[in-house]
Amino acid sequence: MILRRVIEHVKAQNWTAVALDFVIVVVGVFIGIQVSNWNAVQHERKREAQIVGNLISDLNEIERIANRTAEIYDGRVKSGIRLMTFLRSDAARPADQAQFEDDLGAVSSAFPAIARSPTIIELLASGNTGLIRDDELRLAIIKFDREMISAEAANAGILDLWVKYTEPVTIQATPYFAASGEGQGYEVVDYDFDIEKMRADARLLPALSWLVGLNNAELSFRTNMRDDAIALRERLEAEQ
Repeated sequence: MILRRVIEHVKAQNWTAVALDFVIVVVGVFIGIQVSNWNAVQHERKREAQIVGNLISDLNEIERIANRTAEIYDGRVKSGIRLMTFLRSDAARPADQAQFEDDLGAVSSAFPAIARSPTIIELLASGNTGLIRDDELRLAIIKFDREMISAEAANAGILDLWVKYTEPVTIQATPYFAASGEGQGYEVVDYDFDIEKMRADARLLPALSWLVGLNNAELSFRTNMRDDAIALRERLEAEQ
């Protein structure tokens, strides 16, 4: 329609009308581009808000798992220290048999690495890190993920050592059951540990010492991860 009007104005040599039509076309195109750009920006801002919300949710979960497992590893460090203290003593029996049994079970188990943030993994894989407008915040997110990857690699190394040093504990910590009953109705009436045999095993105390060290390493990793997750989450919340 505008083109037909322009042709008519040119034929009539109405140059003022032609100029006005040209201005209308230019302004219309400009407004159209601006509206399109504004819509794109709004879409990106909405997507950024969604990503930030998902990141906060992921970090809350990482914090929860890191905090819980850090508490457990702290308990395992104490279990290992109690076991070594008893085995180095002259006491014939543990002062607390139930605690002794719990400690033996605690030091010889481990957790897998804490999973990375699914939101960060998706963000990096898609190449959409630019949706996070703040450069420093974007770098902080990437740095946090790299630390998670490093912790995952360290955890794998620790688990390899765990297999090696839990063996002496597992062998010596097998209880000796005494049972009574007939047929399939056996009932455990007593069980004990061969304390003298445990003390005679030259591998046991070094293995326990290693396990205490490995527990301490995991405790440190998970405490740092929890603190880093909290710090990053607080920065993200400030952006909301």
